[in-house]
Amino acid sequence: MKLLVDAGNSRIKWWVPECQAHGVVERLALESLASEIAAVIDISRLSSVRVSCVAGKSIEAQLRSELGFAHNLEVKFARVSSPLPILTVAYRETQRLGVDRWLAMLAVRETFPDRFCAILDAGSAVTVDFIAADGVHAGGMIVPGVQTMARALWSNTSDVAVERLELVPRWRPGVDTYDCVRQGVSALYAGLVNEVHSYIDRSTEMRLPPAIVVTGGDRDWFEQAFSEPVVVDPHLVLKGLLVLDDLEK
Repeated sequence: MKLLVDAGNSRIKWWVPECQAHGVVERLALESLASEIAAVIDISRLSSVRVSCVAGKSIEAQLRSELGFAHNLEVKFARVSSPLPILTVAYRETQRLGVDRWLAMLAVRETFPDRFCAILDAGSAVTVDFIAADGVHAGGMIVPGVQTMARALWSNTSDVAVERLELVPRWRPGVDTYDCVRQGVSALYAGLVNEVHSYIDRSTEMRLPPAIVVTGGDRDWFEQAFSEPVVVDPHLVLKGLLVLDDLEK
């Protein structure tokens, strides 16, 4: 059995596809990850561990130690590589592309191999990536995530006490400080969604309709913001690890 782990900036998700076992822990509770997994599956049956980590080298070292378990499994960390048969990334320095974005693109390409794809990940940062139908990554965008904006205002503006933002479906002028912030941030993200639509519309003529895929912790608001149907998948990085495993066999 394979253990797949997605270590993000705030949470760590895990999945064992063969038995559909899965779970999530807060990053600050990393020391409980191995015991949680061992409580759900028979770890003696694990044959490999694959990890995506964007939380830094110290967390990567902790994960390597935690996930080796008792029988010294090799813990293999995903590293961006290009070109691959299903994806060529746009970055000239491929190692500067976030591994989570790359794995999400692999997962989407596996699902929609002949379609233009736009992937929006609404996490600590909001990222958007565009992939042509032939698998060539056109590039993307990165802006601060919803709660990252809230923390920036909380930390740097003495009179704006906003700990957590709840976005609104359609913005209107706010009537108090908190309302002004959430209305303003909602308007910013609505503009981002409009730009995604605009880029898709002006891209090369498509034989099939584009695939717009939304993931990340704040995905629900973005799902509603698009004017056309989108695919919501909260597990793109884990699925990308599985695709990578198959590609490297």
